[in-house]
Amino acid sequence: MRLTLRACIIFALWLAAPLGAAGNIAPTAVFEQLAQEQGLSNNAVRCLLQDRRGFLWIGTEDGLNRYDGKAFKVYRHRPDQPASLP
Repeated sequence: MRLTLRACIIFALWLAAPLGAAGNIAPTAVFEQLAQEQGLSNNAVRCLLQDRRGFLWIGTEDGLNRYDGKAFKVYRHRPDQPASLP
């Protein structure tokens, strides 16, 4: 499952690289491995999205995780709260 997250991040960075500057500037990408040890709710990642404010949203088998570059906020379904995740 870590391979899926790593592949998604690499692909997203590749798409975000400016096409014209690829040969002129040395790459300065920094990669971090995010897992349960860093606060991710589950290592089984199903989807990944970065919003316009820079938050990384990670959908796992255990809920939705918002990563701000330092810490995770986990959103889960709660049967007793109708407004929680489905």
